[in-house]
Amino acid sequence: MALSKPGMGEGVTTNFTGMGSGGGGGGGAANRDWTRANIADGTWTLNDPDSTLSSISNTGGVNQVVIGTHHNPSTIDGGVHYKELLNEDGTSIDFGDRPVNVQIYIHWPNTSWTAQGNTGGNDRPSHGSRVYTVAGVMTDPENLPSSAGETEWPRDLVGYGLEWKTNAEKTFRRGIWNKGTGTRGTLTHTSVNLNAATADDYAAGRKCVNRMLWFGRIAKQETASGTGINVVGSPIMNEFSFSHHWDDGWKIAGDIEQAIPQYFGRIRTNKLYVWVASGRGTSGAGSSATVDFNLYYRITALDGGNHPSGRTAL
Repeated sequence: MALSKPGMGEGVTTNFTGMGSGGGGGGGAANRDWTRANIADGTWTLNDPDSTLSSISNTGGVNQVVIGTHHNPSTIDGGVHYKELLNEDGTSIDFGDRPVNVQIYIHWPNTSWTAQGNTGGNDRPSHGSRVYTVAGVMTDPENLPSSAGETEWPRDLVGYGLEWKTNAEKTFRRGIWNKGTGTRGTLTHTSVNLNAATADDYAAGRKCVNRMLWFGRIAKQETASGTGINVVGSPIMNEFSFSHHWDDGWKIAGDIEQAIPQYFGRIRTNKLYVWVASGRGTSGAGSSATVDFNLYYRITALDGGNHPSGRTAL
């Protein structure tokens, strides 16, 4: 399996090789490859205040969850699996003065398409099922909602992924971040159509968009101040880039950049977590849905290296 390498041309690829199911993160060469997540291996914590998920398993490297009929419009209030990212020596990542590169890849390998006489996949998830798989990073999982209906959210988080919608056989990209300044902040969501397949797409064997890659960087910011350039600003992810692929691997377009900005370190700078949320974006589901998904991540805390400004985190 290969995918276009962030920041490079479409003809340059990086292969998922040597992907273990370990903790990931860290700046050492041994851990700069992709990690394939196994949410059933006992190393992930589940936060699920609405009992959204059941039958959580992993077979042949593919995660599977059953999503109930309750909808989770805030994404992070669904069934959220998370685990801490660690350095090579097993210590927590401190990003207070070290940049962190984040790359996350989500794939629905067994989704289906039932338009214009076409069929595909195994209905996991089925088209129009309202479900989503979104993954990202955060610093404060203790602020995930602890019971149904609570408006308690992590302050420092960002994530992106895939969502089926209800209005047609289409997939959407679904994103979330929290850039608010209040006690709990204000969640920002995006849900954008990834286009329906055309007759030409069908003829080429493409039926739906089922893969999403997004990548960004957490680093201290350089900003203008009254006396010049401020080089000691808070860690921030100013923007991230993303791309998406049809089920035959064909890339829809070049990498797209989206401004956020998402501050990090408002809760802590000495721990960082990877998370994946499974749920339903809208109400009205008549039955549960089985979802198969692959999650790969490469989240690297960079070691050393001086920026021309003199700050190692820039």
